[in-house]
Amino acid sequence: AEGMDVDGDKKDDEDDDAEKEKKKPEPTKEELSNPARVTPAQERYVRFDEGSRFVPAVADLRRGFVVLKDTTPGEDIEYVAATRTLVPGVTNTGQGQAAAAAPVVEEPAVPEEFEMDPNDV
Repeated sequence: AEGMDVDGDKKDDEDDDAEKEKKKPEPTKEELSNPARVTPAQERYVRFDEGSRFVPAVADLRRGFVVLKDTTPGEDIEYVAATRTLVPGVTNTGQGQAAAAAPVVEEPAVPEEFEMDPNDV
């Protein structure tokens, strides 16, 4: 009986870890930056912040491509720059341009002018 493993000592440690995990409350809301990722089953739970400057142009549209209208068109728009690089090796310029799939390479020089005779072909 001395050589047998007993689970009694280990359960106390496992129970403490399980209780800590249970104490974390599940969030009641989540902010999505990409409404295209909302599934049809989730659509009825999606709400846009009231009083936002930009609101959906079509009130019933909550997923996919959502066209927004500006509720205060006279004010300046504040753009937020991306905080991370989306593609390795490409930096975000903050000018509203999407990141390219590959680093931008300098364009080659313009070739010299030449004349072509169609009869030489």
